Amino acid sequence: MKPTELNIVTHLANSDFLDFRKNYACVPNVTYGFNWGNWESDLLVVSKSGYLTEVEVKVTLADWKADKKKAWFKTTNWWDPRFKSLTYFYYAAPAELAQRWPEVGIPDFAGVLGVDFNNAYSPVVLRKAQRNPEAKKVGLARMHALARLGSMRSWTTRNTIDGLQQRIADLEAKNSIDKKNKAVLLS
Repeated sequence: MKPTELNIVTHLANSDFLDFRKNYACVPNVTYGFNWGNWESDLLVVSKSGYLTEVEVKVTLADWKADKKKAWFKTTNWWDPRFKSLTYFYYAAPAELAQRWPEVGIPDFAGVLGVDFNNAYSPVVLRKAQRNPEAKKVGLARMHALARLGSMRSWTTRNTIDGLQQRIADLEAKNSIDKKNKAVLLS
């Protein structure tokens, strides 16, 4: 399986590490302001007590190194406004790539997760994230907003799956008709 952001996020949400059944919400592709400016998160996990863990997914070394050009990447502590509500920040990457994290020079507080699709116990924590001592609970309204976003994502995904299944059925029906027509023509 070729690693993609989607299958890494799915693996993480189903893993013991970020088990979506044990947390309030695990929401992929969160882009929002929440008074923090422009922010995008590949996976945002909200604990039942209202604390956030962000997971930034990387599938190539070039993608990971490109983060160095972002202003927030140079942050070496939790004082950056982007992180004020995060309890933990992790990078997640395919296992072989994740082991190369020292080449990237990630912020001191960031943790690293190595995802191995052949290992049910994956991810492996290659570097534990530092806990943000200033982390604040996000509050019930934001927890609900994130849960709502997660629900909308699931229905959007369901609609996409339904559309693809219908397209496959249409193509199979057309292929069946084409085979029958070909058989008639050849007889």
